[in-house]
Amino acid sequence: MRVHGANHPDDRSEKPGSAADHQLGVSLLSTLLAGPIMFGGIAWLLGRWWGQPWLPAVGIAVGMILSIYIIWMRYGKQ
Repeated sequence: MRVHGANHPDDRSEKPGSAADHQLGVSLLSTLLAGPIMFGGIAWLLGRWWGQPWLPAVGIAVGMILSIYIIWMRYGKQ
């Protein structure tokens, strides 16, 4: 039996600013940052090795596109 107004564990996800919302935000932010940093870093190393100074820009762009795609596939259907 649930009492109206009582703090029930199921009620937390419905409130704005809840722990679930915070966790979702952190997950989205980390995904958005991880792609460009990782692909940009790999492209920077390859660009230095191959003598192509424009390669990190391509790596950052590809990383951002893949990050957005991953977020869209993971959270876009909810």
